[in-house]
Amino acid sequence: MEIIKELRQAKLERIEEMVDKIAEMNPEAILLEPQSFYNKTIMGYSEDGRVVYSVDQILQGHVNQDDMTYEDAVEFFEFNTIGTFMGMDNPNKPIFMYEE
Repeated sequence: MEIIKELRQAKLERIEEMVDKIAEMNPEAILLEPQSFYNKTIMGYSEDGRVVYSVDQILQGHVNQDDMTYEDAVEFFEFNTIGTFMGMDNPNKPIFMYEE
């Protein structure tokens, strides 16, 4: 099981490097809070330094960490996360990637 621990650590380090790169490219980029939860779902960043999040990983995180059903996680995400950015005219808002 040591290899799994090492892989998880390497992933966290890559994400930390991406967050640093995003801050360098676009100091105004919006990162979701709490970062301890959402940073694990970062897939990358756009050419203009906007954060790209995995919707599937966000939903799975809510199911696993917050004891939500998948349906509750979708509703929570759509209302509390997507709903926050609907109509927001901010060039620094995150991008949400659907992987299906």
